[in-house]
Amino acid sequence: ICISVDSHSHGIGLQQLFGMFLWLICEYGNYSCHKTLALNSKKTGPKKRINTGSYLFNKSSCPHYFFEISSWFAFNLVTNFSLAGTVFMSIGATIMTCWAIQKHERYATPAPQKTPLFPFVDIRPPRFLVEAM
Repeated sequence: ICISVDSHSHGIGLQQLFGMFLWLICEYGNYSCHKTLALNSKKTGPKKRINTGSYLFNKSSCPHYFFEISSWFAFNLVTNFSLAGTVFMSIGATIMTCWAIQKHERYATPAPQKTPLFPFVDIRPPRFLVEAM
C-alpha cells in the first residue's frame, strides 16, 4: 500500500471543518428523507404522492436529491474542489435534477408551492436533457 502525502498541506482549515459539518448535516437529512419515503411507501405504495407534514417535503418534491447534491458539494469543500469530485458532483446533480423534474411532473395533483429539487428555487435544465434521462 502506498500512501501519498501532500507536502503543501497545512492541516485541516476552516473550509474543511465547515465542509465536514455540512456533510454530516446533509447525510442526516438524506437519511431522514429516505426513512420517511420508506415508511410511507409501505402505507401508500411507492408511486403515490406522500404528504408527510415535513417542511422539506412540503416545499420540494424530492428533498432527498437536494441533500444528496448538497452532501457532494460539502465533500468538494473538504477536498478543495478536486477535478474528479467536482465533475462527479456536476454530472450527478444534472442527473438527479432531471429525475426530480420527471417525478415532480408525474404527480397527479399540481403543487404550485413545491419545486422539483431545491426548496424555493426552481432551477431546470433544458427540456431535451430531462427527456433524454
